[in-house]
Amino acid sequence: MSYATRLLGGIVGCWLGIASVGIAQTTSVAGRVTGADGTPLAGVAVAIEALPLSTYSDADGLWELSPVPAGRHRVGFRQGVHFAAAEVEVDEGATARLDRVLDWDTTFAGSPTVSSASHRAEPLLQAPIAISAVAPAARGSVAAAELPVSLGLLPGVAVTQGGLHLFDLNARGFNGSPNRRLRVRIDGREPVIPFFAAPDWTAITTPLDGFAEAELVRGPSAAISGTNAMSGVLSLVTHRPRDREGGTVRLSAGELSTFHGEASWAAHLGGNWWGRLQGGTRRSDGFSRSRVSGVEYGMPCLVEGQSDCLPRERVGLERDRDTIDFGSARFDRYWQDGSITAIESGWSAVAGPVLSTGIGRIEVVDADRAFFRADHAMAKWNLRAFYNARKADRQTALATGVNLVLDEKNWKGEIERWWAFGGERLQLIAGASYEDVKTDSRDPNGPYRPTRLLRRNQQTLLFEPQDESISATWAQLDWFPAEGVKLVLAGRTDHSSRLGSRLSPRAAAIFSLAPEQTLRLSYHEGFQVPAYAEYFLRADLGDPINLGPLETLCFEQGVACGFNLDGDQATADTRLLAVGNENLDPGKVRTVELGYSGLLGKRALVTANYHFAKHEDFITGPLPQLGTALGRINPSFGPYQTPRCKGSDGIERPCLPANVDAEVYELLRIALGPRYVFLSNDLDGTPVLVLASYRNLGRVDAQGVELGLDWNFAAGWRLDLSGAWYDFRMKSRGADLDEFLQPNAPELSGAIALSYAGARFGFSAGYRWADDYRWVSGPFRGEVPAFGVLDLGASFEINRHLALGLSVTNATDERHWESFGGDLLARRALGSVTFRW
Repeated sequence: MSYATRLLGGIVGCWLGIASVGIAQTTSVAGRVTGADGTPLAGVAVAIEALPLSTYSDADGLWELSPVPAGRHRVGFRQGVHFAAAEVEVDEGATARLDRVLDWDTTFAGSPTVSSASHRAEPLLQAPIAISAVAPAARGSVAAAELPVSLGLLPGVAVTQGGLHLFDLNARGFNGSPNRRLRVRIDGREPVIPFFAAPDWTAITTPLDGFAEAELVRGPSAAISGTNAMSGVLSLVTHRPRDREGGTVRLSAGELSTFHGEASWAAHLGGNWWGRLQGGTRRSDGFSRSRVSGVEYGMPCLVEGQSDCLPRERVGLERDRDTIDFGSARFDRYWQDGSITAIESGWSAVAGPVLSTGIGRIEVVDADRAFFRADHAMAKWNLRAFYNARKADRQTALATGVNLVLDEKNWKGEIERWWAFGGERLQLIAGASYEDVKTDSRDPNGPYRPTRLLRRNQQTLLFEPQDESISATWAQLDWFPAEGVKLVLAGRTDHSSRLGSRLSPRAAAIFSLAPEQTLRLSYHEGFQVPAYAEYFLRADLGDPINLGPLETLCFEQGVACGFNLDGDQATADTRLLAVGNENLDPGKVRTVELGYSGLLGKRALVTANYHFAKHEDFITGPLPQLGTALGRINPSFGPYQTPRCKGSDGIERPCLPANVDAEVYELLRIALGPRYVFLSNDLDGTPVLVLASYRNLGRVDAQGVELGLDWNFAAGWRLDLSGAWYDFRMKSRGADLDEFLQPNAPELSGAIALSYAGARFGFSAGYRWADDYRWVSGPFRGEVPAFGVLDLGASFEINRHLALGLSVTNATDERHWESFGGDLLARRALGSVTFRW
């Protein structure tokens, strides 16, 4: 927390210092947009073309852009499918006025412009891959709800909730816990737990109505977004302080003894500076329950390796409430050339959530996060950098009671450049990035876990700390060879100091069938690198075994075998481990898509997508090292060998005399019994029992259909329908793989949502349904029965300063689980009151 406090204190100091700067006169453009009847139009996007300068009109239709270079500029106005433009002359040091009357039918609220598919703004109908956006009305009416809840209503998107703050967000099958096949970015930074390479949803503390954009790309996106974008990318962009000036305080309370308190304040700091401070606290009981004496559903496992049951755990939950405290500060600088610099820093402290992982459930007892980001957006350049730090001093493995420490840091820098040729018929975007990731699992307050070379080892999840560098270059070329035709070719090279280089291509052809209707044929590739948890893991699965007396035989021959590493024969030093596999290859997918998108009657957006994919080299959860049809899972951990010495002929032989060597093996067989076959050597020769490890497995053909309808059938009213069919076929032969590999997704799923956004009142009702499916992830293997969840939201604005809200998840209180091993879920209803000034 001390680092986070210093970082936040420094940024707040800069923020306050900027606020004290005298206000200088700036060059700007301002105006008001109204309908044909004089009614103010709110939410109209206003932008100066060729400059990264944009804003939205407020409730009174007012807007302002600054600073603007002197000269003549073309200003664009966009809302839904509507667009208009006008030119304005701007004098140095003055404010130019540009009022517009727009005779628009504004019933269509969905934006046809997206930016995450190609890393720049483009019409949704022209995107080279399937993409959806969360409607602003839906975000605002359930501002107190969790972000993933709203994403579960999108076509082809699977959101499995495993706990109050535990979500596995995925698209197109092969979900898992924790899921890392879909990359998540918020304002360009990635809130992940690097050890698992999975999103940390407790780190996304922005309320739903704090996002200006929320877009989800479905399908492999490695050609632009790189590693782990196997199933797509979630891109979140928060509002700029200048677009949301003023203060907000929101208090929420309700079921599960929930209390949320959040506040933010955005203001013009003087001159060309705007800033925002925000912070809050969240307190709630969770859905997680202890599994020491019983389980919430199904039956407890009676023997090791049993499926369709929940494993019993050694220790109970330490905390009975989930707590999240957070704060951040941001300031933006608008330059005279139209470019914008944004600097932001924040921290959060988390306690209580329970994670489902490959080694069982882990309770996060105490974890602190800090981040810093900076980006500079110009007309044709984007420069971005961010730094994340996560320090979890106390995380309890509930199956063993072992404290698991993670101290993780990563920083990343990106640069992008955009070009246009031939009157923008040929457009090119290219970029490069560099990232450094450091992970350490040392517990300075924990017991020693000595090895032959590291007698004072205190690592809890790794053999040794890890440091990895990752670089990438990418480019995408868009060509418009004829009216109504767009061709896309993209490629990216990722290089890792751990796994070498990989090339990922993309190709797409988009054809206009009619005005505002397109057909897309595309090819995409994606890959998933092994996470540190899969590659380097050293996790205790039980109490160590005392083989210390055997060390006497070795010691008498002047050989250190490693059975008594701490010099005390009364203590147990031989660990029972789940280990990572450094032989793993990245998982791969190749996908062909055929998609249709169309705006019908300027009120309905219709999408239909068919995808066919070939998957290979899946990375499994931890499997028994021996005893399955797959044979020895991790060949790097073969049968145990006593220490080896190189002879004068260069050949390695046992260091022990032959008779002593044979006696050691025989005594080990007697001492370990059936577990003797698991005895192996770690990297430095230390004897360990390897009970489980990861491996690549399977080739699968998968296909699916995704249908979506966003229909704005009347003023303020919106109906969303989505449905998906998913099918897969295992291609690997020679073993029954169903027990080890499942898509963890239903064959059929669907959602329906109805929302209304009026001047003072809004509400939303969303229902999502999933057919039954089997779940296989780590030690959790069992059936998930079909379920349907109804979520409700409502808001009422009493006046300009006071509003009431309601958010109810699982309104029918259907007790169910969405991932086997996850929590038994129930209803949570929250009421909120919001103060604004």
